[in-house]
Amino acid sequence: MKKAPLLSVENLTVSVRSSAGWTPIVRDLSIEVAPGETLCLVGESGCGKSVTALAVMGLLPRGARIDAGRILLDGRDIANLDEPALRDLRGRDIAMIFQEPMTSLNPVLTIGEQVGEALIRHEGLSGRAARQRTFDLFERVRLPDAARRISAYPHQLSGGMRQRVMIAMALACKPKLLIADEPTTALDVTIQAQILALMAEIRAELGTAIIFITHDLGVVAEVADRVAVLYAGKVVEETDVFSLFDNARHPYTRGLMRSTPRLTAGQARDASFRLTEIRGTVPPPTDLPEGCAFQPRCERASDRCGLDPILAAGLDGRHVACWHPQENAHDDTLGLASSERAAS
Repeated sequence: MKKAPLLSVENLTVSVRSSAGWTPIVRDLSIEVAPGETLCLVGESGCGKSVTALAVMGLLPRGARIDAGRILLDGRDIANLDEPALRDLRGRDIAMIFQEPMTSLNPVLTIGEQVGEALIRHEGLSGRAARQRTFDLFERVRLPDAARRISAYPHQLSGGMRQRVMIAMALACKPKLLIADEPTTALDVTIQAQILALMAEIRAELGTAIIFITHDLGVVAEVADRVAVLYAGKVVEETDVFSLFDNARHPYTRGLMRSTPRLTAGQARDASFRLTEIRGTVPPPTDLPEGCAFQPRCERASDRCGLDPILAAGLDGRHVACWHPQENAHDDTLGLASSERAAS
């Protein structure tokens, strides 16, 4: 039986102020994530992944606003809460791990003080109790030499250590929902693997729902239960991770798959092998084409694509916004990553 969603984003539209007025950059977007589930948001830079996360957190910058839609957390609409209510919510019920911890951590406070602040505010702990809990959290996220590092400042830590601090801070009050915005992008592959393993352990231990934002399909294959593919501010395909890798149906999703390098024997022997590129670039929000935003780059486009496709559910349960979705039952090239994950 399908779990009831913890978070349900319904028909969300977010706009930013520009010289042309208010321009939508997230358009009629709907996603759900259940308790204990990991949903990956995938797409090129500028497709609306991070803006969606900031809207959920109530952290949209000045010059951005929610024009339409609802953001339901446990059935409560949090889209229009005032700032005091949002401060009570953030850290306790929802937490976020940002892409670059060096710009997210306060440079003039020790990392122990920064993690302890959330515990004092939301848990009502004393300073001494908060410091002990902070130490325990640093041990939990395997921060090296936690007893000494608790008094360190962010600039005294490596990138991997700072990201562990961000994870400890996000998990301090055991939130129901964790949003991770490309948390491993700036890390080397060894540290990246450790961070991904740590997040998987925490999800299993606490039952935390995770929205994981990334452009790395290898990470998606490693961590996701379900995947929502975004293009130009809209979800164009949404399904479980195995179905996506076995048979991506939207032309944009298939283009992302084919442009991902893989270490196969055939590619290694063929010196002339080239990755398949997606022609063109993502159109700016102020100059979107009529109908399907992907049509100028799509090899399957037709006159019908001048009409905006609806994100429709198929008989297999997946959602695809395309007039000409791929119908193949299986494609060996696209199924490779799913097979690798199943064997691991």
